[in-house]
Amino acid sequence: MRIQSLTCQLVGKKMGKITQSKILALHPKAKSYRVSDGDGLALLVSVAGGLSWQGRYKVDGKEQIISLGQFPVVSIKRARDEWLKVRVDRSLGIDPAADRRKARQARKVAVAVAIQKTFDTAWSEWVKLK
Repeated sequence: MRIQSLTCQLVGKKMGKITQSKILALHPKAKSYRVSDGDGLALLVSVAGGLSWQGRYKVDGKEQIISLGQFPVVSIKRARDEWLKVRVDRSLGIDPAADRRKARQARKVAVAVAIQKTFDTAWSEWVKLK
């Protein structure tokens, strides 16, 4: 119930400046630049012409930038929905970038453990054959 009320408070008419036609009219420049959609959500236009969604927020006074995916794989609506989830998490005191880092580290550990098990299994099989 608390999350629903936070979502209702965070949903406003501040977002929605970017449209499909505006995105199609964007062209790369000598430097990367951002086109704001409002409330911290922006579309980054790279020098090579790539388009990626980014959200900006602060944690302990330090600015954080979180990537929400590449356009057109991540549509305007999906980027706004994902950004709303991030804003709800922030209002609850959760740092989404820190959560992503922890999840990435856990995946690396899981892969390392799986590789070690595979190596141990292969080693024991090799020793049995000798």
